[in-house]
Amino acid sequence: MLPNNRAHTAIRNYPLTAHQLMKKLRLDEGGEMFVWGFSTTKTKHVALCKQLL
Repeated sequence: MLPNNRAHTAIRNYPLTAHQLMKKLRLDEGGEMFVWGFSTTKTKHVALCKQLL
């Protein structure tokens, strides 16, 4: 899914901590990809992003 299974992780209003989400997704910290965990009033979401600049 990710190059070298590495990504930065950020959490906003999500039931897991960043460390817990990384462990669940089997990721290491670093790389150029970002995993965002966030939730709305009804659902939880995880987004995979890449920095453009």
